[in-house]
Amino acid sequence: MSIEIRPSFEKHISLSPEEFVAKLCEEFKRHNRRCQGVATRNHVTLRLPPEKQHFWSPQLDLELEEKDDGTVVRGRYGPKPSVWTLFMFGYGLAGFGWMIFLILGMSEWMIQKQPGKILWSFGFLGLGVLLFFAAQAGKALSRNDMRELDEFIREALRH
Repeated sequence: MSIEIRPSFEKHISLSPEEFVAKLCEEFKRHNRRCQGVATRNHVTLRLPPEKQHFWSPQLDLELEEKDDGTVVRGRYGPKPSVWTLFMFGYGLAGFGWMIFLILGMSEWMIQKQPGKILWSFGFLGLGVLLFFAAQAGKALSRNDMRELDEFIREALRH
């Protein structure tokens, strides 16, 4: 089980960003059932076609940086923005809840009251652990989809 949140890569190519985007657009047209995307001058987002997507489907974001002798392509795999936002909100809620109830529980304990609120902190800690394992399960479920995106982009970079 890898704890890497968003796998990434970096590749140097001899094409300009405009040429690379044009080449990707050709690949989209040739393989529109395999992969779809949105491209601008310096950014490309690749996704699976809607009929192949599910909640955990990944996307590949490519940043294109022009250099003197070509382009540096930086790719980052990750969940759709809605899934990413949901998990970041959940982690934030779990962390904030854990911290608040831990502070309240410790305060009660220090003034010799029954520290009941400290039990709530363990609930929020459990929520964070649960979210982590849910994210790992989602990553495992989307592994084949990620391979498909990876094969598509490597094929496009090769030609």
